[in-house]
Amino acid sequence: MQIAEIISKYDIICICETKIDANTTDTAIKLKDYTSFRTDRNSRGGGVICYVINTLKPKIVQTKMDLGKLEISICQISLSSTRLFIVTAY
Repeated sequence: MQIAEIISKYDIICICETKIDANTTDTAIKLKDYTSFRTDRNSRGGGVICYVINTLKPKIVQTKMDLGKLEISICQISLSSTRLFIVTAY
């Protein structure tokens, strides 16, 4: 099974320990039909990213929080009249 087939089964994908930093462009980690929200630490560890399928119309809430060694990414999606917040933390 190809990775694209696995990913296409999910609307929201959250990943911790991305080990990416500012040297990694958004284009390099883009997934087709998804919006990404990332908080980097460095290439030696840490970091989070959340991919949300574009049909959920995700909006950024927060990606940079100064909480010591904690990385947090928060986005919002709307389902009918309900707002949901997706929090990815490490």
